[in-house]
Amino acid sequence: MRRAHTGRMLGAAFAASVTVLGLSACFVPMPPPVPTPPNADPIVQGSPGAEELREGFIASGGTTTVELQIEERSAVVLTAASPDNEDLTMRLVGEGVDLDNDDNDEGPEGFAFDMRARNPLIGTVLDPGTYAIELEEYGGDRTSFQLQVIASPMFITAGQSIDVQVAPGRPAVMMVSLSTGDETIAAVADFDSVLWTQVPGSLFPDFDDDTGGDGNPLVSLLGEEPQDIVVVVSSYSGDESGTALLSVE
Repeated sequence: MRRAHTGRMLGAAFAASVTVLGLSACFVPMPPPVPTPPNADPIVQGSPGAEELREGFIASGGTTTVELQIEERSAVVLTAASPDNEDLTMRLVGEGVDLDNDDNDEGPEGFAFDMRARNPLIGTVLDPGTYAIELEEYGGDRTSFQLQVIASPMFITAGQSIDVQVAPGRPAVMMVSLSTGDETIAAVADFDSVLWTQVPGSLFPDFDDDTGGDGNPLVSLLGEEPQDIVVVVSSYSGDESGTALLSVE
Protein backbone atom coordinates (compact mmCIF):
# COMPACT_ATOMS: atom_id res chain seq x y z
CA MET A 1 0.00 0.00 0.00
CA ARG A 2 2.82 2.38 0.89
CA ARG A 3 4.55 1.67 -2.46
CA ALA A 4 1.30 2.31 -4.34
CA HIS A 5 0.71 5.58 -2.46
CA THR A 6 4.27 6.65 -3.18
CA GLY A 7 3.82 5.83 -6.84
CA ARG A 8 0.68 7.93 -7.04
CA MET A 9 2.52 10.88 -5.44
CA LEU A 10 5.43 10.60 -7.89
CA GLY A 11 3.01 10.42 -10.79
CA ALA A 12 1.17 13.54 -9.65
CA ALA A 13 4.45 15.41 -9.18
CA PHE A 14 5.59 14.39 -12.68
CA ALA A 15 2.28 15.55 -14.20
CA ALA A 16 2.53 18.86 -12.36
CA SER A 17 6.10 19.37 -13.60
CA VAL A 18 5.00 18.63 -17.16
CA THR A 19 2.15 21.14 -16.80
CA VAL A 20 4.53 23.83 -15.50
CA LEU A 21 6.98 23.15 -18.31
CA GLY A 22 4.15 23.32 -20.81
CA LEU A 23 2.97 26.63 -19.45
CA SER A 24 6.54 27.97 -19.42
CA ALA A 25 7.03 26.92 -23.01
CA CYS A 26 3.82 28.68 -24.04
CA PHE A 27 4.71 31.97 -22.28
CA VAL A 28 6.25 34.45 -24.71
CA PRO A 29 7.19 37.83 -23.24
CA MET A 30 5.55 40.74 -25.07
CA PRO A 31 7.86 43.26 -26.71
CA PRO A 32 7.79 46.81 -25.31
CA PRO A 33 5.13 49.04 -26.91
CA VAL A 34 6.21 50.82 -30.07
CA PRO A 35 5.48 54.58 -29.96
CA THR A 36 2.81 55.64 -32.42
CA PRO A 37 4.51 57.73 -35.10
CA PRO A 38 3.27 61.28 -35.61
CA ASN A 39 0.79 62.05 -38.33
CA ALA A 40 3.12 62.40 -41.31
CA ASP A 41 0.54 64.02 -43.56
CA PRO A 42 1.34 67.63 -44.46
CA ILE A 43 -0.76 70.45 -43.03
CA VAL A 44 -2.46 72.00 -46.05
CA GLN A 45 -4.06 75.41 -45.63
CA GLY A 46 -7.81 75.26 -46.14
CA SER A 47 -8.07 71.46 -46.01
CA PRO A 48 -10.40 69.77 -43.49
CA GLY A 49 -8.80 69.62 -40.06
CA ALA A 50 -5.82 71.81 -41.05
CA GLU A 51 -6.21 74.00 -37.93
CA GLU A 52 -7.01 71.20 -35.51
CA LEU A 53 -4.62 69.76 -32.95
CA ARG A 54 -1.79 67.65 -34.40
CA GLU A 55 -0.14 65.16 -32.02
CA GLY A 56 3.03 63.10 -32.22
CA PHE A 57 6.35 62.44 -30.53
CA ILE A 58 9.96 63.56 -30.70
CA ALA A 59 12.63 60.88 -30.32
CA SER A 60 15.47 61.34 -27.84
CA GLY A 61 17.98 63.70 -29.41
CA GLY A 62 15.84 63.89 -32.53
CA THR A 63 13.79 66.30 -34.63
CA THR A 64 10.24 65.80 -35.87
CA THR A 65 9.37 67.66 -39.07
CA VAL A 66 5.85 68.49 -40.19
CA GLU A 67 5.29 69.88 -43.68
CA LEU A 68 3.17 73.02 -44.03
CA GLN A 69 1.62 74.04 -47.35
CA ILE A 70 0.38 77.62 -47.66
CA GLU A 71 -2.02 78.18 -50.55
CA GLU A 72 -2.40 81.99 -50.38
CA ARG A 73 -0.61 84.83 -48.63
CA SER A 74 -1.67 84.63 -44.99
CA ALA A 75 -1.03 85.52 -41.40
CA VAL A 76 0.20 82.29 -39.82
CA VAL A 77 0.50 81.44 -36.13
CA LEU A 78 2.21 78.21 -35.05
CA THR A 79 2.44 77.00 -31.48
CA ALA A 80 3.34 73.73 -29.78
CA ALA A 81 3.23 72.19 -26.32
CA SER A 82 4.59 69.13 -24.53
CA PRO A 83 1.97 67.15 -22.54
CA ASP A 84 4.98 65.72 -20.68
CA ASN A 85 5.90 69.24 -19.50
CA GLU A 86 9.16 69.17 -21.45
CA ASP A 87 10.70 72.25 -23.07
CA LEU A 88 10.03 72.36 -26.83
CA THR A 89 11.71 74.44 -29.50
CA MET A 90 10.25 75.19 -32.92
CA ARG A 91 11.73 76.28 -36.24
CA LEU A 92 9.97 77.28 -39.46
CA VAL A 93 11.96 77.11 -42.71
CA GLY A 94 11.21 77.35 -46.41
CA GLU A 95 10.65 79.85 -49.23
CA GLY A 96 13.39 82.13 -47.87
CA VAL A 97 11.97 82.00 -44.31
CA ASP A 98 14.02 80.82 -41.33
CA LEU A 99 12.42 81.55 -37.95
CA ASP A 100 12.79 79.86 -34.58
CA ASN A 101 11.38 80.21 -31.09
CA ASP A 102 11.98 78.55 -27.73
CA ASP A 103 10.02 80.31 -25.00
CA ASN A 104 6.84 82.30 -25.49
CA ASP A 105 7.08 84.66 -22.53
CA GLU A 106 3.84 86.52 -23.26
CA GLY A 107 1.47 85.38 -25.94
CA PRO A 108 -2.19 84.91 -26.73
CA GLU A 109 -4.41 82.30 -25.11
CA GLY A 110 -7.26 80.42 -26.69
CA PHE A 111 -5.40 77.70 -28.56
CA ALA A 112 -6.34 74.02 -28.45
CA PHE A 113 -4.08 73.52 -25.40
CA ASP A 114 -3.12 75.65 -22.42
CA MET A 115 -0.30 78.05 -23.23
CA ARG A 116 2.71 78.17 -20.92
CA ALA A 117 5.78 80.37 -20.95
CA ARG A 118 7.94 77.52 -22.27
CA ASN A 119 5.67 76.85 -25.24
CA PRO A 120 7.21 78.00 -28.53
CA LEU A 121 5.15 80.33 -30.71
CA ILE A 122 5.85 81.81 -34.14
CA GLY A 123 3.69 84.44 -35.82
CA THR A 124 4.54 85.62 -39.32
CA VAL A 125 3.16 86.41 -42.78
CA LEU A 126 3.82 83.68 -45.33
CA ASP A 127 3.59 83.66 -49.10
CA PRO A 128 2.26 80.57 -50.92
CA GLY A 129 4.72 77.69 -50.80
CA THR A 130 5.92 74.66 -48.85
CA TYR A 131 7.49 75.06 -45.42
CA ALA A 132 8.91 72.73 -42.76
CA ILE A 133 8.00 72.92 -39.08
CA GLU A 134 10.86 71.41 -37.05
CA LEU A 135 10.16 70.43 -33.44
CA GLU A 136 12.80 69.45 -30.88
CA GLU A 137 13.09 69.06 -27.12
CA TYR A 138 15.49 71.67 -25.72
CA GLY A 139 17.54 69.16 -23.70
CA GLY A 140 17.26 66.34 -26.22
CA ASP A 141 14.73 64.35 -24.18
CA ARG A 142 12.09 62.17 -25.76
CA THR A 143 8.63 63.68 -25.51
CA SER A 144 5.21 63.77 -27.07
CA PHE A 145 4.00 67.03 -28.59
CA GLN A 146 0.86 68.90 -29.59
CA LEU A 147 0.98 71.30 -32.54
CA GLN A 148 -1.57 73.80 -33.84
CA VAL A 149 -1.24 75.96 -36.96
CA ILE A 150 -3.73 78.72 -37.81
CA ALA A 151 -3.41 80.42 -41.21
CA SER A 152 -5.72 83.23 -42.30
CA PRO A 153 -5.69 85.29 -45.53
CA MET A 154 -8.05 87.89 -43.97
CA PHE A 155 -6.61 91.41 -43.78
CA ILE A 156 -7.60 94.99 -43.04
CA THR A 157 -5.88 98.36 -43.51
CA ALA A 158 -5.87 101.72 -41.72
CA GLY A 159 -9.30 103.28 -41.49
CA GLN A 160 -11.12 99.95 -41.59
CA SER A 161 -12.98 97.86 -39.00
CA ILE A 162 -13.99 94.22 -39.18
CA ASP A 163 -15.88 91.73 -37.02
CA VAL A 164 -13.80 88.69 -36.06
CA GLN A 165 -14.92 85.48 -34.39
CA VAL A 166 -13.19 84.12 -31.29
CA ALA A 167 -13.88 80.62 -29.96
CA PRO A 168 -12.21 78.25 -27.46
CA GLY A 169 -9.34 76.55 -29.27
CA ARG A 170 -9.52 79.04 -32.14
CA PRO A 171 -8.38 82.66 -31.64
CA ALA A 172 -9.00 85.12 -34.48
CA VAL A 173 -5.90 85.55 -36.70
CA MET A 174 -5.51 88.10 -39.50
CA MET A 175 -3.12 90.44 -41.31
CA VAL A 176 -3.07 94.19 -40.77
CA SER A 177 -1.49 96.18 -43.59
CA LEU A 178 0.50 99.07 -42.15
CA SER A 179 0.57 102.09 -44.45
CA THR A 180 2.55 104.48 -42.23
CA GLY A 181 3.98 102.23 -39.50
CA ASP A 182 2.37 104.39 -36.80
CA GLU A 183 -1.04 102.72 -36.65
CA THR A 184 -3.20 101.99 -33.62
CA ILE A 185 -4.96 98.60 -33.46
CA ALA A 186 -7.89 98.13 -31.10
CA ALA A 187 -10.44 95.42 -30.31
CA VAL A 188 -13.84 95.88 -28.68
CA ALA A 189 -15.80 92.85 -27.46
CA ASP A 190 -18.48 91.89 -24.93
CA PHE A 191 -15.99 89.45 -23.36
CA ASP A 192 -12.58 90.10 -21.82
CA SER A 193 -10.41 90.16 -24.94
CA VAL A 194 -6.66 90.44 -25.47
CA LEU A 195 -4.66 91.59 -28.47
CA TRP A 196 -1.31 90.22 -29.71
CA THR A 197 0.60 91.65 -32.67
CA GLN A 198 3.81 90.46 -34.33
CA VAL A 199 5.78 92.56 -36.79
CA PRO A 200 7.72 90.11 -39.01
CA GLY A 201 11.41 90.31 -38.20
CA SER A 202 10.82 91.85 -34.76
CA LEU A 203 12.13 89.90 -31.77
CA PHE A 204 9.40 91.09 -29.43
CA PRO A 205 5.64 90.98 -30.12
CA ASP A 206 3.21 93.45 -28.57
CA PHE A 207 0.59 92.19 -26.12
CA ASP A 208 -2.21 94.13 -24.45
CA ASP A 209 -5.18 93.38 -22.24
CA ASP A 210 -7.09 96.56 -21.35
CA THR A 211 -5.27 99.72 -22.51
CA GLY A 212 -8.32 100.58 -24.66
CA GLY A 213 -10.51 100.89 -21.54
CA ASP A 214 -13.52 98.87 -20.36
CA GLY A 215 -11.43 95.71 -20.51
CA ASN A 216 -10.63 96.18 -24.21
CA PRO A 217 -7.10 95.93 -25.65
CA LEU A 218 -5.22 98.48 -27.75
CA VAL A 219 -1.74 98.39 -29.32
CA SER A 220 -0.01 101.50 -30.66
CA LEU A 221 2.76 100.96 -33.21
CA LEU A 222 5.42 103.60 -33.74
CA GLY A 223 8.13 103.84 -36.37
CA GLU A 224 7.48 100.50 -38.06
CA GLU A 225 8.04 99.92 -41.76
CA PRO A 226 4.89 99.80 -43.93
CA GLN A 227 4.19 96.08 -44.23
CA ASP A 228 1.74 93.31 -43.35
CA ILE A 229 1.81 92.18 -39.71
CA VAL A 230 0.13 89.40 -37.74
CA VAL A 231 -2.71 90.21 -35.32
CA VAL A 232 -4.35 87.76 -32.93
CA VAL A 233 -7.52 88.43 -30.91
CA SER A 234 -8.45 85.97 -28.16
CA SER A 235 -10.21 85.90 -24.82
CA TYR A 236 -8.23 86.56 -21.64
CA SER A 237 -9.19 83.21 -20.14
CA GLY A 238 -8.89 81.36 -23.44
CA ASP A 239 -12.25 79.63 -23.06
CA GLU A 240 -14.73 82.38 -24.00
CA SER A 241 -16.29 82.92 -27.40
CA GLY A 242 -17.91 85.81 -29.21
CA THR A 243 -17.46 88.57 -31.78
CA ALA A 244 -14.85 91.30 -31.48
CA LEU A 245 -14.69 94.48 -33.55
CA LEU A 246 -11.12 95.00 -34.71
CA SER A 247 -10.21 98.52 -35.88
CA VAL A 248 -7.06 100.07 -37.35
CA GLU A 249 -6.42 103.81 -37.27
